[in-house]
Amino acid sequence: MENPLVSVIMNCHNGERFLREAIDSVYAQTYQNWEIIFWDNVSTDNSAQIAQSYDNKLKYFLAKRFTKLGEARELAVSQAKGKYLAFLDCDDYWNNDKLQLQMPLFQDPDVGLVYSNYWIQNAKKKRIFSRGILPTGYILNDLLNSNSVGFITVIVRKSVVSNRGSFFDVKYDIIHDFDLMIRIASNLKVSCIQNPLACYRYHDNNETIKGMTRYISELELWIKDNSINSKISTCKNFYRQKDVLMYLKGSELVKKGRRIQALFYFFKISFHLEKAKLFILIFVPSFIISHFK
Repeated sequence: MENPLVSVIMNCHNGERFLREAIDSVYAQTYQNWEIIFWDNVSTDNSAQIAQSYDNKLKYFLAKRFTKLGEARELAVSQAKGKYLAFLDCDDYWNNDKLQLQMPLFQDPDVGLVYSNYWIQNAKKKRIFSRGILPTGYILNDLLNSNSVGFITVIVRKSVVSNRGSFFDVKYDIIHDFDLMIRIASNLKVSCIQNPLACYRYHDNNETIKGMTRYISELELWIKDNSINSKISTCKNFYRQKDVLMYLKGSELVKKGRRIQALFYFFKISFHLEKAKLFILIFVPSFIISHFK
């Protein structure tokens, strides 16, 4: 296989804290045919200075205005020259052999996306995401059951979605990446490196631990939109997303002390795991739950 150009999409808003480590992990790749599309989402810290200190393999773009992440990623993708797209947030980093190990898996023309296992790191420890075997092949049902794909590990064949006019559906902010992966998996095979090839850093300012209300509203919209998509809605695990939505709505009510109202969502859940988790939140005193965390 030739070494086609990989465009590494980096979106940044005030990400100076870990930015150099993230960029350096791309420059350290043993696979050398890549470019970084660095989309500065109107940062006010030193992110711009850090990014612009690198050579011309990093293409720096300053947004005209601040946008949500889904739209910002779409704008960055529009500048990409590569046949393949990879994604790295400015607080995460890659192993130096990530691209080298993943790119050969695209020799199969039916593969639209390649991912890998990854590490999760916080201030105290670093642990592997999955100790089991991650799914490969036609994994749509697996993704709907449990999203096992870490987006920082993903490489996408650009052509598989470029014909629809836009890469990401920009009406989604938090779940735009999940939506993209589901769309790809509904038509094409997904391949995987079982070893961890990237590290996701979990910290207080991480956007993925904020905005639960927004996440719930987006998931509800996504379920509604895809209820008319027969490829997705007819999968046996499509109902799992509905159960997740009911669980999240109920758990938010429990947090507000509205346990009786949360019962409404408890009785709407069919899948036993979410039902059991919400049952515990509703009926077990919070001081007991906190003791086991």
